[in-house]
Amino acid sequence: MTLKPILFAALALAGASLQEAKAQLLFTIGTAGTTASTNNWPAGEAPAFGVDGTPGTKYLNFAKLNTGLVFTPSTAGTVVTGINFTTANDAVDRDPASYILFGSNSAVVSDVAGSTLDVSASFTEISAGTLALPAERLTVGGAVTFANTTAYNTYLLVFPTVKNEVGANSMQIGDAILQASGGIGGAGTPVGGGVLTAVPETGSAALLGLTGLGLLARRRRN
Repeated sequence: MTLKPILFAALALAGASLQEAKAQLLFTIGTAGTTASTNNWPAGEAPAFGVDGTPGTKYLNFAKLNTGLVFTPSTAGTVVTGINFTTANDAVDRDPASYILFGSNSAVVSDVAGSTLDVSASFTEISAGTLALPAERLTVGGAVTFANTTAYNTYLLVFPTVKNEVGANSMQIGDAILQASGGIGGAGTPVGGGVLTAVPETGSAALLGLTGLGLLARRRRN
């Protein structure tokens, strides 16, 4: 089973809590690059390499916090109930320390750099929590499972934090493979990346600032 030509997207969240920013979360398509502290990735470490199931490849994002990817399996209406992880080849500090998974049945159509998708209008949170990936490199471990009975066509996976925010210059993951009954497909061809920004309910063009997992966790307690 393969994936359609799909949108693979890197995310950098900016906003108050996701709850406060619920009015509108905009996903902005980005591009490859190696600029520090920016939502970009080296050509050989693009988002597609984080879901290709191939040992030794990885997805790296220099935005570090609140990064992730969006993709659409070739089989429509998959019910995802878990995620399997494989660590990257180096720098344990860069490993994701938390996750949040969203699903959508709205078409994800844009792959033009600088264009936006309204995530808050079309995505629903499925699961979120902390991760405990192994310190060993190129190792499968830290899988998560969760209760979910809703089928979605498109999934958005965000990694809000890394193991050592001070020591890391990026986020990296060898593989993050969604698990679904009957399979969900393999890797496809990446066509874009992006940055997620929050527009407050007032409609102001000013962007809010997100402090990370603490706010995400607070949202889940409310």
